[in-house]
Amino acid sequence: MPNSDMIILEVLGISVEKRNMSAIKDVVKEEYGRLKELADFYNHKIASLPKGSITQKKRDDRVYYYLSYRDHHKVISEYPGKEDSEKYRITVQMVAQGRRYEIKLKETRESIRQVERLIRAAE
Repeated sequence: MPNSDMIILEVLGISVEKRNMSAIKDVVKEEYGRLKELADFYNHKIASLPKGSITQKKRDDRVYYYLSYRDHHKVISEYPGKEDSEKYRITVQMVAQGRRYEIKLKETRESIRQVERLIRAAE
């Protein structure tokens, strides 16, 4: 019966001699550490950027844009300035960057789960 290391590699489409297994285990553990650091990086970046989304409210014939987010159970709306202002543009860019980091963090967490499964199966 083949050992679990060989089964994992066969599932991944890799054929390896047994003597190369320790090198592969080391690479997988190294990748796990790299992914954990990357998740920490994304968490730190997300925490430094504004939460929420840009919403638009219409009053009379004018449109106003707000940064809306939750603070516990309360929705907070902050006015970042007129649509053509520098502050508004920076706020929109920061919110968009936060969203990109959240997507990357989700992908990284999924990769971490996959590597953890590999590590558990190899033990």
